Amino acid sequence: MRSGQYSTALMMICCATIYCLASISDAQNDIQIGATFGDTEIQNQAAQIRAAQNQPTQPFPSLTADHLKYIDDLLGIWEQSSSQVKRYTCDYMCWEYDPEFCNWRSPGNNKLAAYMIKSGQIRFSDPDQARFETSALWGFAGPPTEPGQDPKYQQRDKEENRERWICDGQAIYEFDFQNQRLYETAIPIQMQGKGLVNSPLPFLFGAKKEQILDRYWVRVITPQGAVNEYWLEAWPKRREDAQTYQKIELVIAKEDFLPKSLHIYAPNYDPVKNPVSRAFEFQNRKINSNWSNIQNALGWFVRPTTPIGWKRVDRNAFQSQPQQIPPQGLARPAAAPTDKQIK
Repeated sequence: MRSGQYSTALMMICCATIYCLASISDAQNDIQIGATFGDTEIQNQAAQIRAAQNQPTQPFPSLTADHLKYIDDLLGIWEQSSSQVKRYTCDYMCWEYDPEFCNWRSPGNNKLAAYMIKSGQIRFSDPDQARFETSALWGFAGPPTEPGQDPKYQQRDKEENRERWICDGQAIYEFDFQNQRLYETAIPIQMQGKGLVNSPLPFLFGAKKEQILDRYWVRVITPQGAVNEYWLEAWPKRREDAQTYQKIELVIAKEDFLPKSLHIYAPNYDPVKNPVSRAFEFQNRKINSNWSNIQNALGWFVRPTTPIGWKRVDRNAFQSQPQQIPPQGLARPAAAPTDKQIK
């Protein structure tokens, strides 16, 4: 099932992106952003080094001084404001695209139809407790009966299509409904209590500006007419990150400076040949609510019991190296262990 190929570590991206852009001013958004070639000799040398090391190279041309300053200021403001967010809740809608399961395109705009639509909830509590859970899903059921209408979708209730992921600050618990396994990954003691900065996308989890720019190529891509939004695009610099996703696009709503949507592209994404991706919309976004605090105290982030008939799997037991980050990227999860490995 392709939906299982996306790690539910995504939950942390969805919930912790609340940190981003909490105090960006209108004046900053008015900076004219552009791209131009510059410092080509230095860039070519860096590209040659990365190629020799089999590392990704910068996917877009050099940015102007104004663009770089915009990003620098933006990340600096976020770093100062991120500590204000202690609790976060939201509902989400997710559209999953994969032509292997649905290759129908709208005759009007040639847009690929999602093969599955999901809804659910996201919860986060500072510094490193989080929960992501699917509550309902719908599968593609056919093209529309009338031109101009949306495709047909039918609600599904099969357990194997659900997603649930919990972090209690000491371990990460990942539910595999298809194989009836509960994966437990212990967080190293030296990493506990330090937030989610070592997740696959650290700039969404309170990491320092320098760490963000060291690990990702970031640029602003706000389209004309998006007066109430800020758009960011991030490309991984590290090979291990590039193996799990090609890039992400993050849209920040201007009215509350919280993430409005997130688009995750598969490592081999191609808009024509392989348009595999996941698009999220975040609704009913709330931060630091007293009701969330009460719910958290009632056990949203506790170590789950193993469901009847399931197997609990200790990922650290069969991995040669203890995990330093939550599992396993966005477009491809860690390979499920065999029965021989977990017996």
